[in-house]
Amino acid sequence: MARKKNTNTARFVIKSILIVLVAGAMYFAGGRLVKAFKTAAFFKVQSIVIDPSLQFIRKEDLRGLFGKNIFSVDLRSVQTQLSRRYPQASQLKLVKRFPNQILIVAKKRLPVAQMKVKGNTVTLDEEGVILSVNGGQTETLPGITGISAETARVVAGLPLDAPHVHTALKVIKLFGEDAGLSDYAIAEVDISNLSKIFFMLTNRVQVIIDRDNMAHNIKVLGVILSQKDFDVKGAQYIDLRFKEPIIGKK
Repeated sequence: MARKKNTNTARFVIKSILIVLVAGAMYFAGGRLVKAFKTAAFFKVQSIVIDPSLQFIRKEDLRGLFGKNIFSVDLRSVQTQLSRRYPQASQLKLVKRFPNQILIVAKKRLPVAQMKVKGNTVTLDEEGVILSVNGGQTETLPGITGISAETARVVAGLPLDAPHVHTALKVIKLFGEDAGLSDYAIAEVDISNLSKIFFMLTNRVQVIIDRDNMAHNIKVLGVILSQKDFDVKGAQYIDLRFKEPIIGKK
């Protein structure tokens, strides 16, 4: 019995030694392999592909990535820096494409409106994100008025935290989506009174709606302005807050 016990003990010791040796060899080989991946020229970033809609991103801002190992490069920090520098890019992401390429993809934010905040001309996208500050007045963009935004934080890339700005942006969005209004454009939206929202068309016709029925009001406006016999040149205002639209003549 003692001989059998000694034999089992010897086998256990041998197996343990073999396991340690194999584990050590694997650890050593794995370390060598990781080191090879991190130092091989094959895995150094050689090209950066930018989405065609993001050509405003300057290549100078990406120079620090070239030559970096694709396994160890910190794309998250670069992604954060680019998002702050280019507020006109939404959902910006940097993606590794092995062995040595990086892709930059994003959705370009489009300007939809402008407004004055603390004496500055602020350009907004459809979500109310500030695209630029003091970038100059653009005649083709609707202006938003009737908002008190003196306490708002004005930083490009951040949403404009001003009361009811999203109401004005929704008016602009609904108007732009209506096929019957494709021949017209909004020049200005005044939301100083939410039960009596004014917006001026570029042909100087004033439209009056209320916040609770914006979608329906604008749909009715599209029907009215798309009628061939409607004398738009003779109209001064269109009030859509009531069951029957009121059309004021010049």
